[in-house]
Amino acid sequence: MSLAKSLNASFLIFSRAFYAMGRAGVMPPALAQLWGEAAVPRVAIIVSFVCLVVGLCLPSNLVFLFLASNIPTILKYLTVCLCGVKVSKWRPDVLAAARMRLGGTSVLALSLLGAATALGLFVLGYETDWRPYALIGVWGDRYALLGLPFEARRDRLIVPDDLPHRGWHRPEPTVRNAFGRHFRLHGVWLDSAYQHPMSLESIQAIQDYLACRTNAAVASHAKREQDRVQSLFARLVNVRVNEIAFVPTATTAENLIVSALGIKAGSRIVTDDLHYTGSLYMYRQLRMAGVEVDVVRARQGVVHLEDVRAALARGATLLAVSWISAWNGHRHDLAALSALAHDRGARVYVDLMQGVGALPIDLDASGVDFAATSSYKWLMADLGLGFLYVRGSALPELTATQFGARQLATSDGASRDWRTRPGTAGKFEVGSVSNIVVAALTSSLEFLTSVDLDAIVAARQPILEHIRLEAARLGLKQAGCASHGPIVAFHCADCSSVKAALQQAGCYVTCSEHRIRFAPTLFNTADDVDAVMRVLHKALGQLTGRSS
Repeated sequence: MSLAKSLNASFLIFSRAFYAMGRAGVMPPALAQLWGEAAVPRVAIIVSFVCLVVGLCLPSNLVFLFLASNIPTILKYLTVCLCGVKVSKWRPDVLAAARMRLGGTSVLALSLLGAATALGLFVLGYETDWRPYALIGVWGDRYALLGLPFEARRDRLIVPDDLPHRGWHRPEPTVRNAFGRHFRLHGVWLDSAYQHPMSLESIQAIQDYLACRTNAAVASHAKREQDRVQSLFARLVNVRVNEIAFVPTATTAENLIVSALGIKAGSRIVTDDLHYTGSLYMYRQLRMAGVEVDVVRARQGVVHLEDVRAALARGATLLAVSWISAWNGHRHDLAALSALAHDRGARVYVDLMQGVGALPIDLDASGVDFAATSSYKWLMADLGLGFLYVRGSALPELTATQFGARQLATSDGASRDWRTRPGTAGKFEVGSVSNIVVAALTSSLEFLTSVDLDAIVAARQPILEHIRLEAARLGLKQAGCASHGPIVAFHCADCSSVKAALQQAGCYVTCSEHRIRFAPTLFNTADDVDAVMRVLHKALGQLTGRSS
């Protein structure tokens, strides 16, 4: 009975490990296949159970069993010690961030001592009985006997012989760039326009904030951090800090601006069909309430300035656009758009979501009157907090329509001093903000305001060009045209099947609305693109086979 219970528990544990390794690509992908509505990893379960049953045929000698079960643990301990050596010599940032802070010399000494001990035990065990070592060598998944054939097969799969076009180009393998070590990535992430991974530094900042939530001084600390984050964002977009307010989301900010402008039945708004979907829904509802809404249509994925000019010719209160379109990456010339709108007496609202943090921007010089963004895309933080910008000269035209304590100059909860704060916050901040997102932003905005964004843009361009080249060789037609933004999209007839294949392979891009959207960020390399293109080649080939 005891043996049966142990086998039952072990195969359930090992099956999950097999499934994870199959999904990660270090073991055959069949192990990652799921069955039924319950998504059961049936192959992984069967394989692990068979292996455990075979294990019953192993020698019953206690020394043999002891070594077979403990040698992997010794090898893992040795690996950890070697990592400690590397950290002590080349990663002072990791040492500085550790909760138990030891000097580099101490870490190096302890790591070398641990590695020597592990090697000593390893050698002593081998002299006692060599058979467990042979067993583990055969079992090894990557560099031992069973692993080598699969590794060879994986290498052949990197550039399959049946790829379309002789000119299929695969660059030389590249080491993940310097930014990659700041992120804990799982799979290939080329979908930062959907949600940008959070850096390890931002995660640590959140953990530090949560740790201080037991401290009575957390309120004053949080207020200082909020002020700091607003100052950093103002510096990033080159505006005055009193022109910035916290908002829950960019969509909330756009609603607040529309309301503060007094737009009602009979008013006129101009937007375009590459604006954010949630915004277009809002304007659709306003149209049903009697507001005249003119949606400029994109032509071949591009909104042309002359079409916007024609729409504004009949007058408008507001022109609302997305700087970078989430649909296909189309990029507006904000200075030209603002000048055009102001000549027609319209104010300009811009959704910055898909640009700020990925591209340099000077809002003050752009002429834009209002702009907003959330924080979970290219600002590399999380959902629940964003920024609203209102140009100082446009603020007197706006009437606050929502009210709360954060608008007050004194907000200690007891004062009856009803004076409001100056600037944008005095009209648009209402209730509490997410200090967790503030904590993440302290790290990400420090980075974004200190790095050369032009250099990041320049480094991203070859990745985007590589995506365009390989997508064209797969027969995918680009949606729109190159705009030097962070997004490129392609038309795709059956996105659901492609999406399933990509996710099963651990590759992440946006597949919806009959398009595939890529959004590389600072840690992506050409190898990431190749990994996705291999899956697309196979998935699109299967679709072609079914249709024929």
